[in-house]
Amino acid sequence: GGGGRAVQGGLDPLRAACHPTLRLFRRCRSRRAETSWALGSPSSSSYQIAVAEMSLGSVSEATMAKRVAIGGGMAAGRWAEELVKLGDSQGAMIISAYPEGMVPYDRTLLSKELLDADAAVLRSKDGFPALKTEAGDVMDAAWYAANGITILFGTTCEDVKLESSELVLRSTAAPDTTTTVGFEQLVIATGSRPRTLGVGEAPPFAAPGLWHDDLKAQVLSTEEEKGLEDHEVNYQHWEIEGAEKYGFGSVHTLRDVGDCEKLVRALMRPEEDGQETCFDPVVIVGGGLLTSEVVSSLIKYCPDLPLLVVFPSDMLYPHLFSQHENIAQVYERQMTKNGVKIARGYEAVRLWGVDEVGSFPTLDGPATSLQATRPRTFTEAQPQFKQSRGVVLKASDGEQVWLGARLTILALGAEPSTGLVSGALETDEASGAIKVDASCATSWQNVWAIGDCAAMPHPAQDSASLHWPHAEAAATMARVAAGSMVAAVGEGDATAAVASLEATVPHMSSKFLDLSWNFYGVTEGEPVLVGDTHAVGTIRLFAVFWVVSNTIVGVFLEGGTPEQVAMLPKIATEKPKIINAKKLKKASLEALLKDPHMLTPPELGVGEFLAELDVDEVLLAFRKVHPDSKGRVKTGQLGEIMTELGADWDEEELGEAEQAMDPTGSGSVNYETFKSWWMNEAEWATEAAAPRQSALRTVRAGPGPACDGAASPGAPIRPARASSSGRPEAGTCSRVWVGWRELAVVGARNGGWACAGLAGRCTSTSGAATPARSVRAA
Repeated sequence: GGGGRAVQGGLDPLRAACHPTLRLFRRCRSRRAETSWALGSPSSSSYQIAVAEMSLGSVSEATMAKRVAIGGGMAAGRWAEELVKLGDSQGAMIISAYPEGMVPYDRTLLSKELLDADAAVLRSKDGFPALKTEAGDVMDAAWYAANGITILFGTTCEDVKLESSELVLRSTAAPDTTTTVGFEQLVIATGSRPRTLGVGEAPPFAAPGLWHDDLKAQVLSTEEEKGLEDHEVNYQHWEIEGAEKYGFGSVHTLRDVGDCEKLVRALMRPEEDGQETCFDPVVIVGGGLLTSEVVSSLIKYCPDLPLLVVFPSDMLYPHLFSQHENIAQVYERQMTKNGVKIARGYEAVRLWGVDEVGSFPTLDGPATSLQATRPRTFTEAQPQFKQSRGVVLKASDGEQVWLGARLTILALGAEPSTGLVSGALETDEASGAIKVDASCATSWQNVWAIGDCAAMPHPAQDSASLHWPHAEAAATMARVAAGSMVAAVGEGDATAAVASLEATVPHMSSKFLDLSWNFYGVTEGEPVLVGDTHAVGTIRLFAVFWVVSNTIVGVFLEGGTPEQVAMLPKIATEKPKIINAKKLKKASLEALLKDPHMLTPPELGVGEFLAELDVDEVLLAFRKVHPDSKGRVKTGQLGEIMTELGADWDEEELGEAEQAMDPTGSGSVNYETFKSWWMNEAEWATEAAAPRQSALRTVRAGPGPACDGAASPGAPIRPARASSSGRPEAGTCSRVWVGWRELAVVGARNGGWACAGLAGRCTSTSGAATPARSVRAA
């Protein structure tokens, strides 16, 4: 209908694609022949039709897909995998702009193993990084077909009609016609597009958002294809049209396998005259995860190529270590010791055109921090430079420099691809990504969004969203969306799926040469470094904890055993409370990774407070009020010092404390007197008996519940009250925390001490004051 040619067998191809028993596979007529679509049942003859001959008649009314995913990337693949696990994958459809047979693949490998020329990602069927299931099964085209999932390869979505639940599709092989398909449920998995630069005054070049027009396959002839199973695709004959432009002076992003193939071929390209006359480095612009991984891979696979990295800020990983430059330097040293040069604080404003000549300042100097030079004269570029001759940078003071590059790799981040639903769905104001709830549902009924184009609920802030464009987040959102979609039609329970997203914390990890790190949580609040970043000749182990209101909300770990790494999601999920950041900084990292709650403060009763007993902190608090030349402070300043150390006393109690430390009314107190009184060294604590990480005590300074113990068996205990000596009055009780074990300390009527456990009774009394160590031993 509609002027199109009749379909063999009388079955519309898109309608057939939605049929659960039909399969999509490839047949090629001859070498370089255009690819054909073939839909067929295993038990019947195939229905074959060329893409350009699709019937368009009443498809919009007759074709209805149960579930459709727009996008052929990792998120769509994981969504399909979850539908299979839920037993409800029949009739699902994936709209993919990738060429036929190019199924969803592991994009995280693009900056790692796939930059090895021997990986031959598009030159060997075995080199293609198709996703794998949890069981290890390769999710190739046959896997999707066997599970009733249709992938419409080489197809783009031109429009999403939410009100009528319809998609307008266009085949890349027949760009002049469109087809409309209805859907019951829709998941948007359109990913993101990399940021780029322009040449001269031109706007930034358009990075391939779907597939590369200049990357085409040489199709095998029928004779050569004999022996191939259905759904197999041989990638040995992919070719780049105009391949000469990918080499010297080429500009690259790294978002899909096409980008990866072009970059590898550019890196391997020899000079046209066979001579080594180009000494410009490969320039990588960016300071994030992609930059470090690309640098690490190029050091490994292209050790002879000079590399230069341009940081837009002053350091690597600024989003993680803006307050800990020494941590960023650990990874930067890995670069420089392998010959990589670093330019800091330069914004890339545009590409340096091949025809642009003149006198310009450039960069030179120490490898760790290149500096601008005086203007140098640059004549015409070598003929082998096709696209650019480098990049133009701008310093923080506005001065520009021209940096020559053998080739340029842009790692400037990416923007969510949400143009299809622009203005129709609610978006996150900060990132522009589609806003979803805990089930990955959007603001429109029966429409979900997953992956880089979506912003999930923030794990630490109510009613806020978080855009986290990483593989782990995409996989989790895909699983949650699949479970929610199945449950929405009464075919399952979405409770577990929603709970998994609510319990999910952002995660990313990377191997950087001989270093390896993991991050879980969010980078909000105060970053606290724990461990040594300067270890030499040993395995590095250090961490950064992000703390908000004395609560750990994020953790970064360099190194660590598998057991220690496995503790990170537990920390980010449970969000342990801590006493304060100072205690966290001084804690043992090994101990923290065994027990993340080791610094959780006790629950305080009425009138109780945590008293700081670390001698270093006591001295620091004393010095904050600026002692005089004799090392003495005014008696009236003691309250300020004790407040700094955690005291929460009323005026009467403060007066008693001042009287105890300055009984003669001299008006001043030295440090030793204050420390002796505060620490109660004669009766309570010694540095040997009170480790720093547990050097706190709980003091009851007012009326409260009686202790569960007695000065003598059966005797009643009055509510605790501190005397002027700092000890409880005779016959009253207080509590002390020692090594995280709480003891009830009882003041006997004659001034002696006794001790009982939390639920026990008094075990002993003495007519004389019991030494501190004896109290602890008891």
